[in-house]
Amino acid sequence: MTKYIISSLLVLLSIIFIGCEDTAPTEFKQDYVVEGLLIVGEPIGNIKILATQSLRDSFVYANSIVRDAKITITSEGKSFELEFDTKNQTYVYADKNELVKELTEYQLKIKLTDGKVFTGRTFTPKTFEWIEASPDYLQYPKDTIKLPSDYDVSWTKADTTKFYILRIVPLDTLNYGKYLNPQTEELNRRIMRPWIRKPEYYFRELTNWSFLPTTNVPVVWNSFKWFGLNEVAVFAPDANFLNWTLQTFFTHELVDLLSSVDGGAYGYFGSATMIKDTSFVLKNQP
Repeated sequence: MTKYIISSLLVLLSIIFIGCEDTAPTEFKQDYVVEGLLIVGEPIGNIKILATQSLRDSFVYANSIVRDAKITITSEGKSFELEFDTKNQTYVYADKNELVKELTEYQLKIKLTDGKVFTGRTFTPKTFEWIEASPDYLQYPKDTIKLPSDYDVSWTKADTTKFYILRIVPLDTLNYGKYLNPQTEELNRRIMRPWIRKPEYYFRELTNWSFLPTTNVPVVWNSFKWFGLNEVAVFAPDANFLNWTLQTFFTHELVDLLSSVDGGAYGYFGSATMIKDTSFVLKNQP
């Protein structure tokens, strides 16, 4: 009898505690993320709008892309109506002869079909140039323990920039021998290192990014993920692009102070000047 009473009390207490719990959230509030980068000397475009998805659904990246927004960029009294590029999944200006200018303000206005309006503005940085670009061929060191570097890259200072962004991306992860003289049929391969414990995740992202407060830097071998042909690019970013990039790599949440889009969306509308070159990384062994 005592056991029966105790069991009944436990059941009753369980019902009371369950009734006191908060109800599970069921409503989904959709948010938007804007990614917009203007590169000085390149056509106007590269604007992307993404919509968040409910955690109750399977995530499909293609479903996040907003394709029917009305986007206008204005500068120096001119307005540029952007259209959606289905190939690259971004908004671009149709006239490719209209190039982004240095030291110029550009204003962004996005209007969604539901009436939401997002805005942003950027002032493009000053252009800069290579002093010493990356060599045409880089010999990956034979001794991978000492990892010496006899190569430096440098560039002129962009007065409007305090931090530069270095980007290295392999241009051909398949072919290797076709870039040699004479050509061979040798295939390319990854640069494996002992500290890479999960290569399936490490190599999923091809691009390697670094942040530099200087205009001169030695070649760091760990920046290369693949042998063969690589592109080395340096960005002089405005504050909007720099803040968003730092947030992307060093924080684990969206911070309003690092966003430069007004109207309720997260994201950035920024600009940068860029220089780039290619280098071929020779294997340290077949």
